[in-house]
Amino acid sequence: WMDAASALQQSCDVFYYHVAMRTGIDRMATMGVRLGLTGAPPLDFPDIAQGFLPTHDWARRRHITWTAGDTAVEGIGQSYTVFTPLNLATMISRIATGRLIVPHLVRAIGGKPIARPAIALIGLDDPHLATVRRGLNAVVNTTLGTSWDARLVLGGIRMAGKTGTAQVIDEDAAMEAENYDDARLPWKDRPNALFVGYAPVEAPRYAAAVVIEHGTLLGPVKAARALFKAAFRQEQAVG
Repeated sequence: WMDAASALQQSCDVFYYHVAMRTGIDRMATMGVRLGLTGAPPLDFPDIAQGFLPTHDWARRRHITWTAGDTAVEGIGQSYTVFTPLNLATMISRIATGRLIVPHLVRAIGGKPIARPAIALIGLDDPHLATVRRGLNAVVNTTLGTSWDARLVLGGIRMAGKTGTAQVIDEDAAMEAENYDDARLPWKDRPNALFVGYAPVEAPRYAAAVVIEHGTLLGPVKAARALFKAAFRQEQAVG
């Protein structure tokens, strides 16, 4: 049996299939906007690539017959889904803080800080966010979690997050029947590996989204861990 937290912890695709079908693609797309996964964030930089989640209306206008199976695979980020690392970083920041975080590149112009408006709440119920955060924490900080072997150990500071893979080839029935190993595929055919995370778990200040083309599962986790370590050590150096 799986619940929302343990499904995140152990990356249970079947759980996500069922949740997606019960939720529906239109509500998933609406939540994608709220989490910063779709569209281009209002970044102070031109020509930002946009994330995308389909809707029934989008499919209808393209004469696509939408099925429950289409919705199911969208639940694990496949099929028509398109997200950029910036979309993913925005999403994990919003889940971690419960606020509508917007990324910025420019802090000051001519030494004068740019005024930013107050960051509004995301408008999701705290118990729901707490459930997701509990799962993200379990991914990294419990032995059954997919990121346990690359967890952050730094003076009691912990990170939380989620691993993922993006397939670059179609699996055929024969491959699935053989229970094939991604690591034995030609390099160009191996899935892209990704990780989104934040730290510290209790009071998030940093977020990261790392994608490694044709990488191993823990490669992006270790990269994010290194980023967090560098950030916290810089804090200590500054005092």
